[in-house]
Amino acid sequence: MKTRFLLFLLLLPALAAAQTYTFSTFLDFPKTGGPFGANQLIIDAQGNLYGTSQYGGIYSSNGNGGDGTVYRVTPAGGLRVLYNFGSTPTDGIRPIGPLTRDAAGNFYGTTASGGANGSGTVFRLTPQGVETVLTSFPNNNLGNTVPGGGVTLDPQGNIYGYVTRWVSFNADGGDIFKLTPEGVYSIVYDWCPGGRCTSAEGPIGTLVRNPTGGFFGATIGNYTPSGNVFALSAQNTIDVLHTFSSPLGATTSPVLDGAGNLFGIAGEPFGAGGGSVYEITPDGVESTVYTFSTRYGYNGYGPPILDAAGNLYDTTEINAPLDIVFKVSPSGVETVLYMGQSVDPIGVVMDKAGNLYSTCFYCGINRTGSIGKLTKNAE
Repeated sequence: MKTRFLLFLLLLPALAAAQTYTFSTFLDFPKTGGPFGANQLIIDAQGNLYGTSQYGGIYSSNGNGGDGTVYRVTPAGGLRVLYNFGSTPTDGIRPIGPLTRDAAGNFYGTTASGGANGSGTVFRLTPQGVETVLTSFPNNNLGNTVPGGGVTLDPQGNIYGYVTRWVSFNADGGDIFKLTPEGVYSIVYDWCPGGRCTSAEGPIGTLVRNPTGGFFGATIGNYTPSGNVFALSAQNTIDVLHTFSSPLGATTSPVLDGAGNLFGIAGEPFGAGGGSVYEITPDGVESTVYTFSTRYGYNGYGPPILDAAGNLYDTTEINAPLDIVFKVSPSGVETVLYMGQSVDPIGVVMDKAGNLYSTCFYCGINRTGSIGKLTKNAE
């Protein structure tokens, strides 16, 4: 504990010189009836924030603190719950991952449990808060399998996402699924053919649509082998673009820039080191943009974002000793934008003014979570 605070104090002068943002609590979630345990946010052109929470809301099927919500927060900080999960016996519960929005303003996402088979759902929610369960995940013989995060839509309206198998908190295989607009569910790639996992790794985060067809994604390693970054073709074949030397591999989804380069965070097992920011060119050449020197949790948590200048932003891994929001420039210069005790920050989004917003899981005056804001200071 003394070492931790000594490090914090030693960093204060450097942080003051580099500080370009001011942190404030934008919204504390209410003690009851509202979101509890928020996932990563998305933001619209008007600056409204949207998110899901794994718990909270007005329904509780098993006394776990609520079955979850979808909510909206206005630029002025007004909170409205758009949907409370668990309203029917076959509704999904425990939404997981960020939302995806289509051109008509409908939201799409997954739940980790509930549905007709108790194994989770894919859902659609209209802007008015009307929910439709698009499919219930089937039971399988892979043990503890849950959706890996959000979903991604292709131009034809098909929905793609992950189901990841977890064994003793380690990823161990899983599936990439496809759901057509007509509701036909299928597995397009299987890390566990015949129910036997052939690779000690599993998909993580959310698929990223490739503008030329197919998707990009990442896997998190289970020590042997390490994780990788891959391309899923339109014919549903996997091309591994890069395999990490780290025993953990990717810790977030990748993000794609306008030139077709992929960026993301490669991590280390908790307490083993800092990890790095990587870049993979359209030709498949991987390079390290920045290597974190700290031992204080620089495994990214939440898909990173890129601004118009190519700067990458993310938060540190959940349960890191110090919670950090950081920026890494295209030339590999890292700036700590926030360091503190916000308790599990989960990714960032940026508004048109360059301000950053992030949720945290257990923080806030009610310990049900909150939204923090990093206001960009005038230069």
